[in-house]
Amino acid sequence: MIFFKFHVTILDGDEMMKALLCKIAWMERYHGEDIEKGCQLENSDHEKSNFINFEGTYYGYLHTQDLTPLIKEHHTKYPYVIFYATHPQKGNKIVGWYKEALVFRDEQLFDPECPYFVRARDENVVLLASDDRRFSIRVDDWVSEIEIDRSLQTYLRHSRRINYRHSDLQISSTMNLPSLHATCEFIEKAMMEENGLMALQLVNKGMMTYGKLASLIYYKAWILYSFNQFRRASILLYQIKDVPELHEFACYMLGNIYFQICDYEMSISCFKEVKHVNQDECYYMLAQAYAMESDVGMALNMIKKALSIQQLDVYETLYQELLAWSQDTRR
Repeated sequence: MIFFKFHVTILDGDEMMKALLCKIAWMERYHGEDIEKGCQLENSDHEKSNFINFEGTYYGYLHTQDLTPLIKEHHTKYPYVIFYATHPQKGNKIVGWYKEALVFRDEQLFDPECPYFVRARDENVVLLASDDRRFSIRVDDWVSEIEIDRSLQTYLRHSRRINYRHSDLQISSTMNLPSLHATCEFIEKAMMEENGLMALQLVNKGMMTYGKLASLIYYKAWILYSFNQFRRASILLYQIKDVPELHEFACYMLGNIYFQICDYEMSISCFKEVKHVNQDECYYMLAQAYAMESDVGMALNMIKKALSIQQLDVYETLYQELLAWSQDTRR
């Protein structure tokens, strides 16, 4: 592992501001999605959650097992920890940062499968949208200490983040909302464009304007779900679960949430209440949930139903895997 200091000549007032520069894999949102093809970084799975808000705290993974050349004590605070990644076509770009971050010398755990080296509060974390990742990095080391010049300091004041913060629940958009119908259209447009923060602001403004309607609560649950805010989303979904027009939609989302948190029994229970909404997807999720419960017979039955509705490659792949598993268990 190579550590070095990248010096610049511009000062922040009378003091040079230090930052820890860390290379990670390129992802759109760092919300558990698949890593871009061609990424060769070891343990890239661990950084899938680098920009997920866990009850007001973010946990960042670094590609190192030895920070002792930089971190002499158990941990130290850096004004900035800056994450950069290699864009498939455009080279190394800053993707986001933690401000006022604690950096630990050794690997820490907040979950048995989620190690981290860096921790920061949600108000100090910024993840940039892909189009806003314009600052180029001319080094290629996994972890290095740098001193921030004025151009980088200006860039770090960037405010157009796409990550969720607790304060976003209190923010309302200044956009004029002429009607409930128009509000719903604006929300759906923002969701289609994956602009979750704008969608959340529109929902909050809609609730302030038209009241806490079930339809707006449903939108809010979807948005929070997209930010991996499963507990908050599920609370909202249970508020509207008994509304006839939204019952199946709420059950479908709850089934996905329980699957994500590995409560497969509850996931199955929720999906089984869905009779018409997203039926092939429900059967596909049921197949996976039954498989996780080691009920290969029911899993096969569910994936067959999914395939009877729509012939998708992902359904066929799961069917073949379950079929092979079923045959192995009979031997």
